[in-house]
Amino acid sequence: MEDKSGNIPIGAVLKPQAIAAAGNATGAWADASKAPWFVALCAVGAGGGIGSAAFSIVQATDSTGTAAKAVTGPALTLATDGASGVMDVDPTTLDFKNAFTWIAVKAVMTGGTNSVATAVLVACDPHYAV
Repeated sequence: MEDKSGNIPIGAVLKPQAIAAAGNATGAWADASKAPWFVALCAVGAGGGIGSAAFSIVQATDSTGTAAKAVTGPALTLATDGASGVMDVDPTTLDFKNAFTWIAVKAVMTGGTNSVATAVLVACDPHYAV
């Protein structure tokens, strides 16, 4: 039997973490030049009380987040304990011309008490190892 998990390249992860009301967290950075498309799988749950998590994609010029800025387009708001959703990340919306080739998922929490948020960036049809 073939193992299919090797066909799902993980680009980067926003590790599950509690985010205080009015707080935010940014995941690890993935090189967006390695795949023609990325999908972000996002989820939120109650820590001390559910808030509203606004997920978006940010872009930077390197893997440490230098000059990070928002990407216009993909956005997702989750406000129910155990809610999940998906965002498509179209690389044509990225600023490759100015060397913004790294992307990450960012979660901004409104309300709640230490709601837990997580996300995984999956590379679709990667050119080579992510």
